[in-house]
Amino acid sequence: MKTPASKPMSKSMKFVIAGVFCLLILAVGGLIFFNAYVYAGYQLGGLSKQEYQKALDIAAKDFCRADNLTFEGFDLSKFEEVLHGGDTYAWGAARTKDTEGRTVYVWIYLEWGKIRQQWLRNYCRILAPPTDELFYDRTHPGQVDRVRFAVSQIITDIARNFRVVFGDTSAS
Repeated sequence: MKTPASKPMSKSMKFVIAGVFCLLILAVGGLIFFNAYVYAGYQLGGLSKQEYQKALDIAAKDFCRADNLTFEGFDLSKFEEVLHGGDTYAWGAARTKDTEGRTVYVWIYLEWGKIRQQWLRNYCRILAPPTDELFYDRTHPGQVDRVRFAVSQIITDIARNFRVVFGDTSAS
């Protein structure tokens, strides 16, 4: 008994699939460009290596504005210029307040961009948020929920980066 051969895909369907694939590639490339180039150096241009504290303050205030936190200052900040290789880093723990008045610490990590000759955001994150325990509990939630949670955190971070650059704090 012969099975019927499947019909070849029409040319118009191939173009539609290719077009959707190209749009997907452009969207992913645009997100990568935005996060690696636009957001990373936003408002940090024109500062020298020695103005690391001002760069940290700008990055922390931008993060706080986008996440509806009130910036109070740094409890810890550090500047490190590596002798060999010319790498330069600045990092610190910023003390902030949430809308309910609780203290929240934010970790800000900047790196001096050798090519762009400016400070760049490498990492900005709330330290030990209540949701972190979900990653370390072996029984709750399940693996699918962990993946869903991780993807939602990535989307939340990307949305925060857009709010930093474009100033929309209504979506916090």
